[in-house]
Amino acid sequence: MHRLAIVACTGLALAACSDEPKREAGDAPAQAAPAASIVAPSAAPGVSGPLFLTPGLWETKAALDGETAPGKSRACVDLVVQKSHDMFQQVAPASAGCGQAERRPVAGGFDYTATCRQMGATSTVVGQVRGDARRVRIEATVTSQVEGASIPPVRFSVDSRWAGPCPAGMQPGDMVDDADARS
Repeated sequence: MHRLAIVACTGLALAACSDEPKREAGDAPAQAAPAASIVAPSAAPGVSGPLFLTPGLWETKAALDGETAPGKSRACVDLVVQKSHDMFQQVAPASAGCGQAERRPVAGGFDYTATCRQMGATSTVVGQVRGDARRVRIEATVTSQVEGASIPPVRFSVDSRWAGPCPAGMQPGDMVDDADARS
């Protein structure tokens, strides 16, 4: 259960761009617009807005308890993909015993708390999202309680940076990591 919570929480940074929204037959995928026409470089992720403010290619690296995970992932992100997905509902769905995530705006981003209860275990994620139009950092601590067990908290961080427009052949919603390719 503990490792499942870690995997789920790490996905907070990627869930917003992991699935392409449903499109009608014949609709063309949205293309990433130049960054300058979308947001000011000093803008910050908001409580109800997109996590990645600049459409295009985002590269992400993660660390768990201070140990950097090998490799990085790359995701082609646009505003349409992000508007159709709430990262908290994807990573912590009600069907898995998770309540609505609390989000509080702060300078440069927002803080959040999400709690899931299932099969006698309770996992709580307390974190913060900070960033601007070119970088996003998520830091969080996952605490889990299982009746009769002591589980140490897990800390993770996810750093994402805008790497430019999506390359040819990569559409909004596509994601590639150093281990494999998927879309």
